[in-house]
Amino acid sequence: MTFQILTLTLVTADLGLLLALYCLITASSANEAPFLRSSIALHPV
Repeated sequence: MTFQILTLTLVTADLGLLLALYCLITASSANEAPFLRSSIALHPV
């Protein structure tokens, strides 16, 4: 039970991190955005 809660917490934290990263990309300048998008696309999930 504790392991399931821990896993759920980690997954939720990862989703929150991805959401924050997405907001950062969309809010960043036009010069930086393509580079960040390509970096994330190349990053293994």
